[in-house]
Amino acid sequence: MADIKAIKDLALHAAKKTVPVEFASQTVADVNEALRSELRELCGTYDLYRRNKYDLFEIMQETMDAVVPAQVMQVIANFAEVKNYANGQKPSFKLKKGKIRARKFATRATASGVYETFRLDTDVIEVPTFTIGDAAYIDFERFLSGDEDWADYMEALMDGILHRIYTEIFNELMNGAALLGGNNKTEANSYDKKDLLDLIKIVKAYGEPVIVASAEYIASMGPDDVTTNSAAVTGKGVYADEDINNIHKYGRPLSFRGTQLIELPVSYEDETNTKEVFGGNFAFVFPTNGEKVVKVAFEGQTIVDDWTNRDRSMEIQAYKKMGTAIVTGNNWGMITIK
Repeated sequence: MADIKAIKDLALHAAKKTVPVEFASQTVADVNEALRSELRELCGTYDLYRRNKYDLFEIMQETMDAVVPAQVMQVIANFAEVKNYANGQKPSFKLKKGKIRARKFATRATASGVYETFRLDTDVIEVPTFTIGDAAYIDFERFLSGDEDWADYMEALMDGILHRIYTEIFNELMNGAALLGGNNKTEANSYDKKDLLDLIKIVKAYGEPVIVASAEYIASMGPDDVTTNSAAVTGKGVYADEDINNIHKYGRPLSFRGTQLIELPVSYEDETNTKEVFGGNFAFVFPTNGEKVVKVAFEGQTIVDDWTNRDRSMEIQAYKKMGTAIVTGNNWGMITIK
């Protein structure tokens, strides 16, 4: 009989790409293969699947609940406040009193997909949640032949849920940016370091700034021209040694004039990889302390279930409740390159 607790632990390590103590002398690839072997033993045939599917769903649910919010935090922790709530609990965020209090507006998503904007007259913002989901199509012929397995389906579902979360956050950011005015919002025809420095200066009045930019914007920045090298005379600039090392290691510089530089993850909305979730040439500058601009709420556990179509094909579906909101004042800004 399968040890469900051991499989849950194995699934968690595989998703996090870590190695448990009992695999100390082995690799993450060995952990992945061990998980595949355990899942084949649990649900390796259609009869086994029907008998043990609820144990499988529980493994998938608990793995996703442990991994997905943590992965989201790795991307947005510098500019977002993320909270987890029990099912049925009303998500809300207490706002900090500060310099932007008199001019705060909030934008939040509704269940119908409409974004509503309102002036904040209280210190608490309620963030209603709605359901997001994704599905993985199961081809049992490929599954039985070993070409696909449950670990693949679980990874596909987690990627799909993450994609939906990032999409909601980005939509909130763009709706919040529409409310920005004055020097907090810049549209330009090309990259200009002065635009970025001016925005950093504004945000620095409210907290330690961080630049969060699309891959396209970071690529357009090029080498900075603050250098004692003679190339600076020509206006071409050169990369600092630290930037060169970071480009070799991470593919990009990690800072600009002392301000941390974060690249938004690349994610596509279609299977042809033509439309990016964070597509475009733009950069945000947020304060990392004080009031976090983005609010993200997760409510309850992830639900995994199956669905049989009329042609007897089957899908594994995952659902998660979340809510997003943006608190817009004069403490953050955006640069867009047309």
